[in-house]
Amino acid sequence: ASGDKKLKPLWIHTSENPRSFRKKVKKDKSDLPVFWTSNRKAWMTAEKFEFWLTKNFIPEVRRFCRRKRIGFKILLILDNCTGQFC
Repeated sequence: ASGDKKLKPLWIHTSENPRSFRKKVKKDKSDLPVFWTSNRKAWMTAEKFEFWLTKNFIPEVRRFCRRKRIGFKILLILDNCTGQFC
């Protein structure tokens, strides 16, 4: 609740390697300030959400809890609406 932990946002793009990134960002997107993924329509799918949850959210929060010496009790609140109507 203190706001001292902010995760990288998940960014879903239509292209795995957009033209604007060709010279600066090759295959490694880990240096970007977002967690990058792509699919044809740039939609969140169950597979993409599960991948983000297990590979990004849980490990980041677990490291944060260890560093702060607090128990691993988290609450993730999700909204079930499409992006253009929120």
